[in-house]
Amino acid sequence: MTLEEAKNYLRVDTDDDDTLIQALITAAESYINQQTGKTKMIVGTGEDGQPVYKDIKESELWKLAVKLLLAHWYENRGVETSGGRVAVTKISHSVDALVNHIAMCGDYV
Repeated sequence: MTLEEAKNYLRVDTDDDDTLIQALITAAESYINQQTGKTKMIVGTGEDGQPVYKDIKESELWKLAVKLLLAHWYENRGVETSGGRVAVTKISHSVDALVNHIAMCGDYV
């Protein structure tokens, strides 16, 4: 994912957070790759009957998972405390569902 795609999704117009956003992109992509172990997706079958692959980064589901995780981390940068207790904001179910789908779906290898 490019910095411009991420800034557009986050609705960020300035360059002030470019370094942070780029680091979050890298972290989100790494997290998803490590959680799923997937690097390619099957997009069809060739004339020889063998699967045809594309880089997983071209998958719209993968891109959405990166964007959602990126947005979560961008909007929840710190650990909150309330009454002496630490409150950590949970990652949305959408991110978990997408990462799980990518990990389990046979279209991704």
